[in-house]
Amino acid sequence: MLLGNDIVDLQDARIASNWQRPRYLEKIFTPQERAWIQQANQPDMRVWMLWSAKESAYKLSRQLGAERAYAPKSLRIRDWTQESATNYRLQLLTEQAELTVHTTLGHTFVHSVALLDENPNWQAEILNLSGTHEEKRKQLREQVCQRVAEADSRVGGETYRIVKNESEIPQLWLGETQLDIVLSLSHHGRYGAYCWGRS
Repeated sequence: MLLGNDIVDLQDARIASNWQRPRYLEKIFTPQERAWIQQANQPDMRVWMLWSAKESAYKLSRQLGAERAYAPKSLRIRDWTQESATNYRLQLLTEQAELTVHTTLGHTFVHSVALLDENPNWQAEILNLSGTHEEKRKQLREQVCQRVAEADSRVGGETYRIVKNESEIPQLWLGETQLDIVLSLSHHGRYGAYCWGRS
C-alpha cells in the first residue's frame, strides 16, 4: 500500500495566499482544472480542494520515485465525483501512475488522501495543533506515534518513533525495527493530519 495526505487550514490559506492574482492559477492548474474553479459557486474552496489533492498525490508519487521538485501541473486531475455533501473522489494522473484521491471539505479545512490502489485498510485523522511551527511538527509526530501504538498489537516497552528515510519519506519504527506501516504526515496552520496503513 502507498498513500499520501495533505491538509489545508482555510483560515491560514485565506490570509497567506492570494490565489486570485494574475497568472497564479495558470502556474498550478491545467486549463480543465481552471475551468472547474471558475464554474464553482465557491471558487476558493475548489482551489484548495484541487491543491490539496495535488499535494497528497505528490507525496505518494515521491514513494514511486518522483523527483523532489514539485511541478503541480504535471499532477493532472482527470475527473472527480461528489460522493456526499463534503466528500469527493478525484482521479489524478501523475507521471508514474493513476491515483485515487479522497478529499473532505470541512468548514475550516480541506483534507486529501491519495491512494495508489483502492485499499480499504487505511486510516486518517485530523489533529488540532498549537504553538510554533516546530512545536506543531513535534506535536503531530508524538500524537501519531501514540495513535498508532494504541491501534497496533505490539504495544510494549519499546518506543514508537518516526524517522525520515533518504528520500524524506516518514517511516515508523518500534525500537530498532522498522514497521510494515506506510505513513504520511502533513500540517498547515492550526491542523495536522496523518494517514497510515499496513504495506
